[in-house]
Amino acid sequence: KVIQADVTNGRGERNVVDGDLNLLQGFEFNAATSLDEVMKAAYTVGFDRVSGLAAIAIQFEDPSLELQQVEGATQARFTVGLAAVNFETGDYEVDVVHSESVEIASKAAVQVDIEAGISANSEQPVFLVLGVEYYQAVNGELYLINNKESRALLLATVDMP
Repeated sequence: KVIQADVTNGRGERNVVDGDLNLLQGFEFNAATSLDEVMKAAYTVGFDRVSGLAAIAIQFEDPSLELQQVEGATQARFTVGLAAVNFETGDYEVDVVHSESVEIASKAAVQVDIEAGISANSEQPVFLVLGVEYYQAVNGELYLINNKESRALLLATVDMP
């Protein structure tokens, strides 16, 4: 649909750059589950193009009720990816940041703050993804619970220059 939104170029020559990249906002990368299905907590996402910084805040009042309880999992960890992409040259800049883990059985309120950054004043489209993965903690080590139903990734923001 993004390419089809290109009204500048003729058939066979339409491209992503001249299309409407905002149509991608809200895209769920995992067809088996969505971020809203595995996480019920309120969150805010912000991106400042001038500084190149993105800030995500997730507020859990009771993680045991706001995070999906995945068999075998004891922890959840959040990932933020921030990317500026030049579709004409194929060049890109990416910053991926992982949060500290949150105990999914905890009833105590907790806020997760994650910041990611790219070069200030980027002239490229910027994409921000927010995801969650579940882990099992054993002897201080985290082991990924690897199933499609517990891993969600959302394209939360598309910011155009």
